[in-house]
Amino acid sequence: MVSDIQIKNELLQVLKNRLMSIKPDVNITKEWIKNAYKPYVKEHEENLILHSKELKNFLDKCNYDPIERKRLKALRSSAALMFNTFVEIEFNTNLVFKNQVYNHFEPEFGNCCLKGGRGRAKIDALLKSQDRKSIMILEGKMFEHYDGEKAFLSETESYFDRTRYSEHLSSETIEAFVELFHEIKKHIENRLFTRFDIQQMAKHLLSIVNNLDSENKPFKKAENIYLIGVSWLASKTSIIDQINSADRVKKIDGIIEEEARLGVALLNKVLENTNLNKIKVSFTDYSTFIEKSNLSNHPHFDYLNKRYL
Repeated sequence: MVSDIQIKNELLQVLKNRLMSIKPDVNITKEWIKNAYKPYVKEHEENLILHSKELKNFLDKCNYDPIERKRLKALRSSAALMFNTFVEIEFNTNLVFKNQVYNHFEPEFGNCCLKGGRGRAKIDALLKSQDRKSIMILEGKMFEHYDGEKAFLSETESYFDRTRYSEHLSSETIEAFVELFHEIKKHIENRLFTRFDIQQMAKHLLSIVNNLDSENKPFKKAENIYLIGVSWLASKTSIIDQINSADRVKKIDGIIEEEARLGVALLNKVLENTNLNKIKVSFTDYSTFIEKSNLSNHPHFDYLNKRYL
């Protein structure tokens, strides 16, 4: 059977070739990180859409810590994928998705899930509509699902402790989330979640619920909040025709989609049971998100298409 390492190596080689076709002088090196060599560029502008001083200033002001800024230089970076997809919305174009117009992009938006600043959940992309009544919160994944099967994280057990939740949450809401995390642990142990990161999505959902009524928060005026998992699935792109491990990739991508359906159902059940009707959770692959939006009409679509599609 084709290994996960072989899949990643093949995909990274194609992505490297695609980037070099756009930027022939790009400086790509390999760095040893978490027991593997991973390709990085030397400068941010080699991996990100930073064609103007305005965009470079925007990057400087973004809420990336030093480690996250380094990861933006990785060819497999989901944060870079989200940045490149949406950064032009902040300056030059609007995003239309499901009949709603979005004109504000905020990357790496962070919220705390538990008391005392614990369990900080960082969102890859937060998009606000023109009237600020709709918010999309996107959790992007590019290569994480090709890294191997997920395990239940010991840190997630802190979400079993009811005393760690915010005081302004109702006992009903706290109980619903405690039960959710217990159910997630059970499903992971039963291997119902092996590729889809349900733990992170659940934490993002809790961070949103924590901030629904907070002053000076982006959720305050929102009438609709959409938490969307967006995974880059190679089988949905033309890259699938350029690798030898296509069959294995298609199988993994199918597993991700199946697990995502289960995960979305679990999260929406919590919202239904607690009457948090203004929030909706969903999942889509990256290519489908592009197709359902107006991004294909944007000037920077050619760049996205050549690199990721």
